[in-house]
Amino acid sequence: MSEANIEYRGHFIDVQSFESGGKRWRPKAVVSIYQGGALQTRLVSAPVEVLLDSEVAADTYSLAMAKKWIDDQLEGGRLEGKTEKRDAPPGCANTHGGWTHHPHPTGRRDDERGRV
Repeated sequence: MSEANIEYRGHFIDVQSFESGGKRWRPKAVVSIYQGGALQTRLVSAPVEVLLDSEVAADTYSLAMAKKWIDDQLEGGRLEGKTEKRDAPPGCANTHGGWTHHPHPTGRRDDERGRV
């Protein structure tokens, strides 16, 4: 996909579809958001049986899959500080169990007390 990151509802989507065996394309995307002063990322993959005929088709599927995952998380309250456990949205493979936390690139920690 030509755009490196697509912004959607406060998140950034990086489409990373890749060519698999047999000249077929596998949809994959990384969803990122800054939350609590840290970059959090989540890998969203299509089920293993989903292989598409073109990169464009795989990228389109990846983007739709990532947007659905974001919508499901926001509507369920998971991204608003609640910690309830939810299964991956239908049509999405296991997304590796949760957000991956990365420190803010400057090492800065933003919180209500202003600590760094």
